[in-house]
Amino acid sequence: MNEKVKILDTNVLLDYPQIVTNPKEYWVIAMVTLKEIDGLKLNRNPEISQKARKAAVYIAKNMNNIEWDFTRDYSEDPDGVLLEIAKKRNATIVTNDISFKVRCEVNNVDVEGYSWKDDYCGIVYMNVDDMNLDEYNEMLADLMENGHYETDDYNFSINEYLIIPPPYEDASYGKESIFKYDGDRFHLVQYKQIETQWTSDGKPISARNHEQVCLIDALLNDIPIIYASGNFGTGKTFLTHNYAVTQLEKEKIKKIIYVPNNSYTQNTMELGALPGDLMEKILPSIGPLVDLVGIDQINRWMQDDKLEIVPVAYIRGRNFDDAIVLVSEAENLTEEHIKLLLARCGKNTKIFFDGDIHQADSAIFKDRNGLKLLLKLHESPYFAKMFSTVQLIKIERSAVAGAADYLDKV
Repeated sequence: MNEKVKILDTNVLLDYPQIVTNPKEYWVIAMVTLKEIDGLKLNRNPEISQKARKAAVYIAKNMNNIEWDFTRDYSEDPDGVLLEIAKKRNATIVTNDISFKVRCEVNNVDVEGYSWKDDYCGIVYMNVDDMNLDEYNEMLADLMENGHYETDDYNFSINEYLIIPPPYEDASYGKESIFKYDGDRFHLVQYKQIETQWTSDGKPISARNHEQVCLIDALLNDIPIIYASGNFGTGKTFLTHNYAVTQLEKEKIKKIIYVPNNSYTQNTMELGALPGDLMEKILPSIGPLVDLVGIDQINRWMQDDKLEIVPVAYIRGRNFDDAIVLVSEAENLTEEHIKLLLARCGKNTKIFFDGDIHQADSAIFKDRNGLKLLLKLHESPYFAKMFSTVQLIKIERSAVAGAADYLDKV
């Protein structure tokens, strides 16, 4: 869970009840809100009544993702209760009520709206807890045979993944089934490997979790624009970089263009302010590539014109053909940077972004974050075919790195 508490208003739960299925946020529902929803079940407007019942069902099925707050169970001013809770807990209120948003701002309380598009991470996790075995098998068979699956409250995007867990927690029953939507139907995703010589044991890279299965699938299916998101240690950089260097070694591309962490250049610190020549200035920010292949290999590739390190500050006016552009720690890019980088990509060129929006290094990257703009590609019927994003969740680097993740959330 994230460290920021988010308090859900009634209108969001009525219009987007699936919000509570996201376990990566710290959702709080006030008891006064639950009672408001319960009262709306008997509303004379059948649409409102149906929404209230549906919200109640989603809440009941996702109790593990919710914390309850019993502040003033009964009140003639439910919004006032939410404000009281938000102030007490330094929390964010999630509402689409314009008047309530104004009231929050007047009271100096953090507030944000919500749409299902706001949570787009390239993956939908199906909840099968309410299915019996026959229903589960029928649904899975329809997906396998016909590529068909429908849901009333969500519209899938092209290249979006659907992860279906086994019906029982017993590992002997089977593993997750993963499907990808092509705009018309779902296709079963095969568990594939990245063939590479750069691992410590020299073996191909296999996915360690189902999110990594999705990212490897996107990489191996020649998607030209990929955004690998997630916290540190989840493998987003490891997988994209290994794929890129493998393509270079197989001569599928002529060059890797490495765009290092922008926090050292644009909008924070100009390169001219750092001591040394250009290579010395940017070397600290290409650590992931150094860790993967070593500094000697980097020097050889640069001498052979197979690797070029180009900070964002130097990329305007360039054109890259037959290449893979690796954009490291892309959370430190503005909307203008994202558009500039995409515009540099020429024939037979792919561009991979890795980063975590929540780890942006300065206010300018948080306020006009380019990755949020990049995600809008999934809304385009044309460009969605060229775009894939996968959010990695599980820390795979080591148990020690997992301890850092734990401390980041307490």
